[in-house]
Amino acid sequence: MKIRNRFLTYLGITAFFAAFGMIYEYFSFGVFSPFMAFGFMIPLVLGVLPSFVIWRIGKEASSTSVHELYMGGVIMLTFGSIVRGVVEIYGTTNGKLIIYPILGLAMILETLVMNHYGKKRLR
Repeated sequence: MKIRNRFLTYLGITAFFAAFGMIYEYFSFGVFSPFMAFGFMIPLVLGVLPSFVIWRIGKEASSTSVHELYMGGVIMLTFGSIVRGVVEIYGTTNGKLIIYPILGLAMILETLVMNHYGKKRLR
């Protein structure tokens, strides 16, 4: 996947979650959850901005498998934020929601390790 397509994919994901969050907040009868309202910031900061910078400076993108794992981590963090927002708006809590940030961060950290050792191996 070319870096331009990655940028556009992250932009689409960000737009979807921003629209979803706004619509859900509109119909939530005045109940506010920062996890729902700002859930779109995760793919914006972790996806759109890095992809845009890499695209503009013309660097070569990482391998497809590494990027797909990274994208999975970003989606996991975003989805976890949205689910936590839904649960908070509903007026309850759930301790099992901790799995989303743990898995999301683990996937992103794994891509950093794979990228680092993959480049070291090529030398």
